[in-house]
Amino acid sequence: MQKKSFHQRWFTCTPVDFSGGPEFFTRDSGLLCRSFQTLGMDSLAVMAGPARKNDGPDLIRAKLLHLTSSDWWKQHQLDGVVLYAWGMPKFLPIAHAIHRAGIKLVLNQDSVGIVSPLNGIPDWVAERNARLGPCPQGFKYFPRAIRIALEGLYQLAVVDPFRLLHLLQGDVVACVSPGAVERFRRYCRGLAPFGLPGRVHLVPHPVNPIFHYDGSTSKTPRIVAIGRWDDHLQKRPDVMMHIAERLLTKEQSVEIDIVGNVTPQLANWHQGLERAIAARIHLTGRLEPEDLAQQMRAAQIIYCSSAHESFHIASGEGLCSGCSVVSSKAPSLASFDWFTSRNSGTLAEKNSPEDHLVALELELRNWREGLRNPDSISQYWIKHLHGPNVARQILRLFSDLPISDTNEPLGF
Repeated sequence: MQKKSFHQRWFTCTPVDFSGGPEFFTRDSGLLCRSFQTLGMDSLAVMAGPARKNDGPDLIRAKLLHLTSSDWWKQHQLDGVVLYAWGMPKFLPIAHAIHRAGIKLVLNQDSVGIVSPLNGIPDWVAERNARLGPCPQGFKYFPRAIRIALEGLYQLAVVDPFRLLHLLQGDVVACVSPGAVERFRRYCRGLAPFGLPGRVHLVPHPVNPIFHYDGSTSKTPRIVAIGRWDDHLQKRPDVMMHIAERLLTKEQSVEIDIVGNVTPQLANWHQGLERAIAARIHLTGRLEPEDLAQQMRAAQIIYCSSAHESFHIASGEGLCSGCSVVSSKAPSLASFDWFTSRNSGTLAEKNSPEDHLVALELELRNWREGLRNPDSISQYWIKHLHGPNVARQILRLFSDLPISDTNEPLGF
């Protein structure tokens, strides 16, 4: 079938000074830019800050003065911009400049959708607790409760009015999971019930097409865990290590690859394990995308021990590689209800080590009993998550073609 080419000009924009090297173009706005290019479009990435030596050739560095100028945006003769600005009030002038330039604007919301008490008090409290770490018990929780209440009042009184102005600049408010779509629509109904909720649509983060499953590698009882393991509050390496040791004590044929920075804590723990268990736990360090893709094609499960994640690209990469997913059912982990919805994973009922261990054991049993099919998992999630398909979904939002805000196939 001949590949359809879209003769349009779309930029992506990140108004933060990140590195613009090769790694930038493997995910988020950099990967989306390259995905537009794959469709035959003229696409560049825009980023704030001074130029760096390793910046890619398709990256434009811009000063804040330029990013907030509608004339600067007009000169590029664009059809559209995808702005990765989290709906933050401080980036309102950039969104306003793009809007005034008459350019189609997609506002990416890298979030589970819980951005204010308007999303519902229980979800707001649960999400804040997930970000703040383990909950104190009894009267010790009182200072945290006061902090969460004050943060909620600040959101309602100060942040929400300016976030509303920011969101109103966009033609599309793009959320990264169906759960986030539902919550953001509820949030928008609380702010501006007419018009704005209808602009909220599902646009997941893109996954690099290098992550796929072609059947050339046999799946084995192998689990991959990926994280910035020095981030104790979010990634929870202590939980991951505890579960890994207990699981491999019970499951004699299972191996675990721990991908990411090898912290002193990880190294000391691994050194102290029984030899038979340590031999089946591999501290790989950070891997290049090609090596990680190969590792995922051989694994059965991608495991996320995090307390909170807006999306978790590693799980998306695993799904496209034919892995199933294990994590928790929690408001702060909204994507995982979606990720496990197609016979593609198991969620722990609570975000505790004991429940995670039960979920992992159940998922390993699902693989042993033939209840997981890596080909069907990969094929389904490639349709939703590979970069070019995400780019096509954005273009659908500005065409007469049907769009999807559910977990039904997009039909690419």
